[in-house]
Amino acid sequence: MDSESWTASALFSPSKARQQQVQAKDWAFVDGWLAKLYAPKAVPIFERNEETLQALLTLANANEAAHLERDLVDKLEQDAYREYQQTAKKDVDTHLYRAITTNMTSRGLEVLKELSTAAVFLDAPCLSSEALAHDIITLTDTKYNLEEQISRVSTVQQSLEREQIRLERILPEVQSDSFKPSPDLPEKTSDYLRSTKTTKAKLAEYNERLNTLAAVPRTKPSIDDVANYRAEATTLISKIEMVTAKLDAFHGLPTDPNLARARVEAAKVELRGLIRKRDNLFETLI
Repeated sequence: MDSESWTASALFSPSKARQQQVQAKDWAFVDGWLAKLYAPKAVPIFERNEETLQALLTLANANEAAHLERDLVDKLEQDAYREYQQTAKKDVDTHLYRAITTNMTSRGLEVLKELSTAAVFLDAPCLSSEALAHDIITLTDTKYNLEEQISRVSTVQQSLEREQIRLERILPEVQSDSFKPSPDLPEKTSDYLRSTKTTKAKLAEYNERLNTLAAVPRTKPSIDDVANYRAEATTLISKIEMVTAKLDAFHGLPTDPNLARARVEAAKVELRGLIRKRDNLFETLI
């Protein structure tokens, strides 16, 4: 039966289709095993049938089992050899340690014990003496830095505690009525803000005037100019005194023009009454 008829029959038979899939997987496994076995050479040409497939499958499985068994044996031999080396090294180290400790003095044993304790604390049992000394120096430096930091933190803590005691002492005074804001504080604040804005505006105006005056070139006054300025000042002073004398007559009058006019009219009426009284007294005397 050729491949075309066999494939066509497999399409109409599920059992044959499953058998064909299994054979295809087996041939793929056998081809991969042969390619790995003959690499880098090409696999020889052979007849492909059911008997050959079964023989090659049996041979491939046996070969894989042999390889697996050989790998297990190699691993066991390596583990046994490694364990033997560790045991022999441990025996040598133990014998060497006993020989060294037997011939050491009590002070030497004490120093050795201290070094071993330091190595255990530093978690460095395999370091050399120089590396261990370097770690001890580093640890000492770290210890000194930590002590300095603890001292500074303690000083800051004490300062904060003293400040806390001082604040707790003045807290009742701060919470008393004398530190409470006055009821009209918002109004005063608004007044201060308006005064500040007005002052800023006037300041800008005055600065502009000063800059303008500074830009105008000035000439030095002469003696005649000074005399003229003095005469003008004297005249202005006289005028000011005259105006002041006239204004004194209106001293005490209200700022409202109507009220001031009424006050003046009342004074005139009183003046006319006094004049009539004077005239009557004069006529009586005559």
